[in-house]
Amino acid sequence: MYKHGVLNGLNPDQKREFRQVVIAMVLATDMGLHPAIVSEFRNAFKAGNFQVDFSDKKHRQSKLLILKMLIKIADASNTFREPVSCRQW
Repeated sequence: MYKHGVLNGLNPDQKREFRQVVIAMVLATDMGLHPAIVSEFRNAFKAGNFQVDFSDKKHRQSKLLILKMLIKIADASNTFREPVSCRQW
């Protein structure tokens, strides 16, 4: 990314935040962490603790948890694809 200047428009704090989110997304695909992430999501959802105003920086944990669940859904859904569509990728 640095080679292509993808992050050039970000200040150091934004770059650090971007890096932390990318790392969290990669780790969210680790099936060893699956039960903990799903449990955290269920508990937050049941308790009504989700703050989903994505423009508000105060709700970082809720946003990160939602992103983790989205990446898990996308990652897990690949195993249900027809073999033909998998070959295209």
